[in-house]
Amino acid sequence: MSRETAASSDARANVVKRELMSEPGETPINGNDQTLTWYSAREPLVIVVLSAIAIVFFFIVTGLSGLYQRELANRGMLWSSRGQSDLQTGRFAQAVADFQTALTYSRDNYGYELSLAQALVALKRTEEARAYLISLWQREPENGSVNLELARIYAEKDDVTQALRYYHNAIYAVWNENAEAQQRGVRLELVNFLLDHKAFNMAESELIAVGRNVPEDFALQIQIGNLFMRVPDYDRALAMYRQALKSERHNPDALAKAGRAAFELGQYQVAERYLTSALAAKPNDVENAELLKECKMIPAMDPYNFFTAPKRDHVLLSDFDTAGARINACVNSGSKNSGSKNVSTSPLQSLYAQWMDLKTRLNERSLRQHPELTDAAMDLVFNIERETSSVCGNPTGDDLLLLLIAKNHEGS
Repeated sequence: MSRETAASSDARANVVKRELMSEPGETPINGNDQTLTWYSAREPLVIVVLSAIAIVFFFIVTGLSGLYQRELANRGMLWSSRGQSDLQTGRFAQAVADFQTALTYSRDNYGYELSLAQALVALKRTEEARAYLISLWQREPENGSVNLELARIYAEKDDVTQALRYYHNAIYAVWNENAEAQQRGVRLELVNFLLDHKAFNMAESELIAVGRNVPEDFALQIQIGNLFMRVPDYDRALAMYRQALKSERHNPDALAKAGRAAFELGQYQVAERYLTSALAAKPNDVENAELLKECKMIPAMDPYNFFTAPKRDHVLLSDFDTAGARINACVNSGSKNSGSKNVSTSPLQSLYAQWMDLKTRLNERSLRQHPELTDAAMDLVFNIERETSSVCGNPTGDDLLLLLIAKNHEGS
């Protein structure tokens, strides 16, 4: 072997020995790992490129996800729009299906669930609707629409306590738009509910709250006036009708309503003025014509409207005879219907006996000599008309007018 070959073999043996003696993972002594050297030289660039690739993929995924979500939202809005259209046109079953489909694209959407509940209410599927509404109420207890729908469900069930709770919640709730008008509408709906359940005092309190701030709206003013008539609160009803007449002075219906309110208050001259104007605009209104006739007749039958004794005494005697005929007919009718029952102790018999006793002493001469008989006679007339109206049915003609006069003098 040549000297050069031997030297080369020794050198390779030394390299192998050094590699075997190096630590694992350690670059071999005097090695030349070109891959690691290349990576070390370009490490920042590699990191930047990989980061850029990751960011690009992130935005791609985000964009695709957003596009998918927008597509779902658009489909939900489309089905919800169809549902609203069906709801407004009375296709309630189809509306329910539309809103249920909308919810498959937008789960837990508050508006869609509320619309679905409203459609279920329209279909009289109130228990299903109530379940949705209670869930919505728990999420947003201050939502006006949810509280109103719950109030209507309980009102339909005649659950007054729960209905009042949710009606009041709705009145003071949050409304997205036209809050004042929405709250006023809820309160008026509550008033109707209370009137239907004979809760007149509560209804009046709610109406007074509404009446404090009524906008210049003719239809609304008439509506509130009508509700006051149902309470009844004729003073406030008349005031509301007068407000309405400021904007429509010659409206025949408003004039007639004002005339009726004034009539109930015993303000016959005021009622006559309104009713005359109403009939001028609507001459064929039989009911108002009859009411106007009564407005003119009642003062003529009230002896307290006359200051001269002869006229007053003449009217009083006529009223006394009218009341006598009424109680005589009522007593005779009661005797026929009672069979073997003893009716001699009834209030009618007592009043009839008083009338017969006073009849023997009552004439124009005795009235002039004993003016105090005027009050005694008219008190008896009023008592007869009140009692016979409760026992023998509603009066008509002059008896009805005397009963109205009696009401006007109550407490005087």
